[in-house]
Amino acid sequence: MSDDLHDTNENDSTTTVPARPAVKRPSRTTAIAALALLAIAGAGVDGGLLGSAAQAVGAPSATSGAPVSGQELVTLLTGMLPAGTVETVETRGTDQGIPGARIVLDDGAGKAQIELTVLQGVDPGSDCPVASTPEDVCTVSHLPDGSKLVVARTGAGATEPAGSLTWTAFLSSQKGYTLFVREWNRASTENGSPVTRTLPPLTTDQLGAVATATAWERVGDALYAASDTVSSTRS
Repeated sequence: MSDDLHDTNENDSTTTVPARPAVKRPSRTTAIAALALLAIAGAGVDGGLLGSAAQAVGAPSATSGAPVSGQELVTLLTGMLPAGTVETVETRGTDQGIPGARIVLDDGAGKAQIELTVLQGVDPGSDCPVASTPEDVCTVSHLPDGSKLVVARTGAGATEPAGSLTWTAFLSSQKGYTLFVREWNRASTENGSPVTRTLPPLTTDQLGAVATATAWERVGDALYAASDTVSSTRS
């Protein structure tokens, strides 16, 4: 497992807050805000990556970077996970729209689906959703660099089997990107798919460490480079 999962910062300000509705945000961040609410609330996205139907939004950046392929995203992600067998379900690189990856990990305790999505731009207004099950727990951390990390545990929704758990980390980074990483205790998020293990493979602390890993900064850089290229070709 990557050392990123063991890093802590004594200056982090972490607050466990009562679950509450997200506040209204400026229209500039509407797409990201909507995805944040879906992700943090544990909403399923049957058959596709979170963000596949959204538009990336954000402020211009002077940062540039080389494209990051879908396979590179899988490699980065799996390098931060427990050892085990990995099946790639879906990937999308930075030159294919909104980048992301969906994998199924079997670390010996049962299969679990894990999803990563990275968006250009930030949504500092996202907060904890309304609790809907007894298992719902959410924390908000304001990191030393001004980034915001929301980590949520949610129980089974109306269309999910009993015992289903969805754990989510949402990072609004001061580096100019937003990242979601989610894990389930199921091998599939399709409606009716069974629970395949007791808990998701990562603790919420480990999930938060994955979300805040500096390795994702190059993905944010690549997104801005791609948007700059599109802008220049249209001008």
